Amino acid sequence: MYRILTAILILFTISGCEPDYPPPEGYVESCYGGDFGEKLAGAKPELLISLELDVEHWPKLRGQLEKIAKESNVRFFYDNRDYGGLTMFNASLCSENGLFMNVDKRIWSNSSVSNLPMMLTIYTYKNKSTWATFIEKVKSIMEINWKEYYVKNEAEASLELSH
Repeated sequence: MYRILTAILILFTISGCEPDYPPPEGYVESCYGGDFGEKLAGAKPELLISLELDVEHWPKLRGQLEKIAKESNVRFFYDNRDYGGLTMFNASLCSENGLFMNVDKRIWSNSSVSNLPMMLTIYTYKNKSTWATFIEKVKSIMEINWKEYYVKNEAEASLELSH
């Protein structure tokens, strides 16, 4: 009986550790180099752009990001949600060779946090010099297509570990 209860407790403990929305296959390896804490914790972005984009602009932005990923031979990950009081745009362009780009906007129906702008950030965690052309390409495309939606951002950003 003790063994059965122990096995059940272990099963519940293991299953309780799974996130509600685990990252897609390959995301952690491509975007974080396999270890966020080692590769990206405390990193400062190479590029940071804040945008005020309405939801109706999101499909166009997604298409542009997919095109950049394809042309740059990096992986594209996308998640959008519209339920339970959350409307979300989250796109990542990543490479195991040291690139993590994320574009994120979350609108919570019951929170003042929804007023935060969409954030585009690019981090490099290895081979920094090889990503300079990619960063300039993203910067140029964003300026050409979205400059009128830029928000002045004076805050300094860095990736932090949360406990």
